[in-house]
Amino acid sequence: MPFKRCASCGKEFLAQSDSQDICRPDCAGPQTMELEAKRVEGTWWYFPLFFLCCCIATYMIYDNAYDVELFLIRNVSFMRPMMARKLAEAVPDSLDQFIDGVADPSLEVAQACLDALVETEKELPADSEAVLELVDQLRAIYEDPEESMELKKSAIAALGSVKDKESVEVLYRALNDRNLVHGAVKAFRKVGTKRAIKPLAKIVMDEHDNYQIGDIRFQAVIAVGLIPDKNADAVPALIKCLRDPSGPIRDEALTAIRNIANGWKEMTLSGRDRIKKAVDAMKLYCKSDRIFSIREKSKAVVIEIEGIMK
Repeated sequence: MPFKRCASCGKEFLAQSDSQDICRPDCAGPQTMELEAKRVEGTWWYFPLFFLCCCIATYMIYDNAYDVELFLIRNVSFMRPMMARKLAEAVPDSLDQFIDGVADPSLEVAQACLDALVETEKELPADSEAVLELVDQLRAIYEDPEESMELKKSAIAALGSVKDKESVEVLYRALNDRNLVHGAVKAFRKVGTKRAIKPLAKIVMDEHDNYQIGDIRFQAVIAVGLIPDKNADAVPALIKCLRDPSGPIRDEALTAIRNIANGWKEMTLSGRDRIKKAVDAMKLYCKSDRIFSIREKSKAVVIEIEGIMK
């Protein structure tokens, strides 16, 4: 019994005799095959329709849209980052749901919510009871010895969204913790207290090469440039950064010096002297920088600061 190809539909079949040319008596041929293929191709839209129906049903179950976002964060992994960001952007209106997300037993859910709050750079009112509850929750994560270090880093960075005295004290302690310093530095970009200038300048200077991993120094350079400083205490560290091997750090050092120099009128004599030294250093070090954009930026910053000093 040889294998043959059907003369009608083109399929291979096991022939019962040498004279058999079609696979079965009721073979309808290519037309039926084409219709079946079209029927299969036409079912692709079932999946988005099913997903849309699920979303509509979820909205019918939950009255609040923020509850829906929290539901999706918890149950739909591929939508988690996007929904967490939407929930964080709606804070403080969605603060109750956001707090529930941070308190979720799942590490992925809690961390997604905290990371989204850091990315949106929200500033929360410290006089709100709900915000203070969130601060207590973040402090509890930081102080829990059994908590995940990754979640602690996210919690420390998220504390920067609240300019609360107790949360700032936690950030000062985290600056001395090698595992959490990165989150604390990112938080101080938003908190921006004068007391943070010296520890941040120490990180920027990095005399003992303790902060070469990751972008800790890069974040610290940005942070010191955002804090008004009458004494320009961070400028000597920023001058050292003008010779740093990392191009992004040199670039951000120029920005930080320019930002600090904008407070020239309120500066002390020692602060003005440091700014003058920074201008001289930019003329000396940056004129031969291997990156063209940094050379041009240094020229523009020097001209701008010299105009402020007049």
